[in-house]
Amino acid sequence: MFTYSVTVTLDRSLQEDWIAWMQAEHIPDVMATGCFESWMLQELIDPEPDAGTATFNVQYRFSEPESLERYIGEHAPQLRRAVSERYGSRLVSFRTVLKQLS
Repeated sequence: MFTYSVTVTLDRSLQEDWIAWMQAEHIPDVMATGCFESWMLQELIDPEPDAGTATFNVQYRFSEPESLERYIGEHAPQLRRAVSERYGSRLVSFRTVLKQLS
């Protein structure tokens, strides 16, 4: 099993809007691609984010490396563009891929 992990830091004033948008639109759009089997949205609490910011992590689970390749090649550009159009430079994100060992 693998995890595609996206960590996002944003201004705390955007937190409620971002969470609502992620749960109502973005995550359902990502899952509708058929590339992932499940997801989890989490808030970073330790270490505590810088004052005035909030950090979140979304983990998308998949079983075959080809699923992520398909997502990145066919779906990620338009989904990332939607995030950029909505939030622009008001958030910073980074992505990692993890492989489950046990």
